[in-house]
Amino acid sequence: MGTLTKSELISEISAFFGDRSDIIDSRIIRWLNLAQMRIGRLRDWQELEVLSNAASGTTADDKFVVAPTNIRKIYSLRLIDGTHSRKLIRKPLRHFDTTIPYPERYATGRPEFYIYWGGRFELYKIPDAAYDLKLRYIKWPTDFATSTDVVSDLSQKDDAIIMLTVSWGMLSLRNNQDANYYWSIYRSMINEAAGEEVEGPDVDRTPDTNRPTTGAGEYYKNPFIDSMSQVE
Repeated sequence: MGTLTKSELISEISAFFGDRSDIIDSRIIRWLNLAQMRIGRLRDWQELEVLSNAASGTTADDKFVVAPTNIRKIYSLRLIDGTHSRKLIRKPLRHFDTTIPYPERYATGRPEFYIYWGGRFELYKIPDAAYDLKLRYIKWPTDFATSTDVVSDLSQKDDAIIMLTVSWGMLSLRNNQDANYYWSIYRSMINEAAGEEVEGPDVDRTPDTNRPTTGAGEYYKNPFIDSMSQVE
């Protein structure tokens, strides 16, 4: 999450314009939301990662599931069914429609595939029961609103948000020279933020097949072991 509230961001941004009375708060809020959208589009920021039951789950004999409204990018959709849980496979739209033009023709069952279209997941097979769904996705930053005074969803990026907002504001006032100046400052800030995020110092990149285990036990319950040859 950010540090500065919406009103504090507006105050900082307004100062760059000499606190002009003709630049009202609602206009600055629009600039802020455009800046957040642009920063959110730049990369898959960790603070915008979501793992939830936001997908409402399946209903028997209904192939559609309503998806969250703020999805930018889907990473996985999993069907949770006790010991038969699985990751659903996303198919290209045209391939799905060509291969299964009329899913209702076939028997219902546990879904295996899905497509995402029009804010909904379309499943195949058509569910034969109610199943829980786990959705992993990247969301868009939440827009600032006039009625609430909250911080940004973007973590430790208030400085970049301010600079990009000021740059956009200068551009809207046709002050191209200052717009470019503040853009260059923003670009340096956001590149620093991106560089910090890709470091991942705790990531273990060793292949799982080379990692020793603590003993045999019920090795078949370990998803990272393919056979007894990997058990020490």
